[in-house]
Amino acid sequence: MTPYCSIRSARICGLVLLLVFMTVGCGDKPTEPSGTDLRVAYVTPNSGQSVQATPIQVTGTGFAPGATLSLGGSIVESSRITSKLIVATAPPHAAGPVDIVVTTPDGQSGHLARGFTYLSALRSFTLDGSTTMTAAGQTTQLSAILAYADGSARDISSEVRWRSSMVMVATVSLSGLVSAAALGNSTISAEYPSLNPTMAVRTIVTVTPAGTFTATGRVRHPGEGSLGNARVFEAASGQVFMTQNNGLYAFGGLLDGRLSITRDGFEPVAFMATRDGFDEPPMQHVVRLEVGGPAVQETLAPNDVGYDDVAAGTSCRPCRLIRITSSTTGTARIHIVLGNSPILGTPTLSLWAGGQAFESSATREIRADLPIAAGTELVVYVGTSVAPGDYVPFTMSVSPGG
Repeated sequence: MTPYCSIRSARICGLVLLLVFMTVGCGDKPTEPSGTDLRVAYVTPNSGQSVQATPIQVTGTGFAPGATLSLGGSIVESSRITSKLIVATAPPHAAGPVDIVVTTPDGQSGHLARGFTYLSALRSFTLDGSTTMTAAGQTTQLSAILAYADGSARDISSEVRWRSSMVMVATVSLSGLVSAAALGNSTISAEYPSLNPTMAVRTIVTVTPAGTFTATGRVRHPGEGSLGNARVFEAASGQVFMTQNNGLYAFGGLLDGRLSITRDGFEPVAFMATRDGFDEPPMQHVVRLEVGGPAVQETLAPNDVGYDDVAAGTSCRPCRLIRITSSTTGTARIHIVLGNSPILGTPTLSLWAGGQAFESSATREIRADLPIAAGTELVVYVGTSVAPGDYVPFTMSVSPGG
């Protein structure tokens, strides 16, 4: 049996096969043109809004310094010209397709009919498609749609940048296909960089069985930012979620929604999650103060922690919980001094301890003597009367009482 290519002609045969392979197309994406003849191959992007300028790149061959570029018969100024590329800006123009023409100084012309399309004024940028799934492994297709003032619309799903805020819950492909990885929800966003300025649109995708709900949020450290590596626990279902570096957590399949959050070095938090909503629970770092030890400096930050029933049904918001210890039984003499604050006016500090309340004086201080037993912990609360959004610093020291 005679082989297709004999050993003697293998080199020639291989060359022929290589040439055949190189001529096979790889999809309908434009390929970089070659050669020196003047030719306009394609333009990127190939469309733009009629009411605003659009940066474009015209690709072809045979371009030369001094070449002119025209769109729809009007010459467009170019910022860069090479033998294969012209960088320019398509100016505003009436809606519709226009021809692209490149002319070199020696009179040669390259022509691309209807190479660029001016679109009617943009009316909206939206995401279409189902945003609910009931189990991991399911998928849903989202579509990014541009709608124009003339009533036309365009699907740009393959042109936008897709992102998922919680990839452990749901991932999204380059074409907008969302795949559920776990119960919970995730914000899916699509960014369209070809618009000027860049536009983005978002939607929330939920993954939870029928009859249940999701709970999503961000654990934060007031005045510092998001708090990662916090353990969020939902007792009814036994689910645990460790927050990401951005503090985010997500649960699905919930029937109760009572959440507790713990993290080393922080006071624990417990609250009822908002059904199918978004919460931002704050966590306060643990503050311990030894009688006779060094003073601590703290700041009540915007949207700080709040505590209920600090004394006789009184709530403290914003508030700071401070734990005082002593090696001997006696009196803890507390001294709090209000620091300089950028807010207008003078805030009022309050101290709650042992069912008693103490207010700051005209000297911007609080002094209080409280009994304390050796080896026990005295929990006190320091709050302020100012509105959320203000920073209020204070210094607190505890010395042995007489």
